[in-house]
Amino acid sequence: MSQNSASIDEAKRDTLPALLDRLERATGADREIDFDLYRALNPPRTVQPYGWMIEDYVIAPAGIVHIRSKTKKVLCADFVPEWTKSLDAALALSERVLPKVGWLCGVSGEQFMAELFRSRFISGVIPRLSYATAPTPALALLCATLKALIAQESAR
Repeated sequence: MSQNSASIDEAKRDTLPALLDRLERATGADREIDFDLYRALNPPRTVQPYGWMIEDYVIAPAGIVHIRSKTKKVLCADFVPEWTKSLDAALALSERVLPKVGWLCGVSGEQFMAELFRSRFISGVIPRLSYATAPTPALALLCATLKALIAQESAR
């Protein structure tokens, strides 16, 4: 169940800085952060064409999340990617929530770095959206992605 929009509801807006703080302190893959990212980036909503109202998520074994309605009926299940472990998964998430944003990953000292920038050049300058360093490339990219999302939401 993917969502094509990067909209984040009011209730989840406050959770992004807390998630960023946890990501910045992480030293490696963390499934709890993966699940909390899933919740924050997939807010309650009506699923079309069925008209289901998604109310909450229940984490089940093996990275499966059960998506439930107001009556707690399981509507469907989804797999939560290992965003904090896999650079490919982190990149797919970044591209989903920040379309048309360029990225760069590399090494900065003993850390990995990630930089996000607008894909359009303005007067020969590449406008940087965010920059982050972390112990792994996936964590660095996730931190940069959340920084850009927080800045985007703050600008609204």
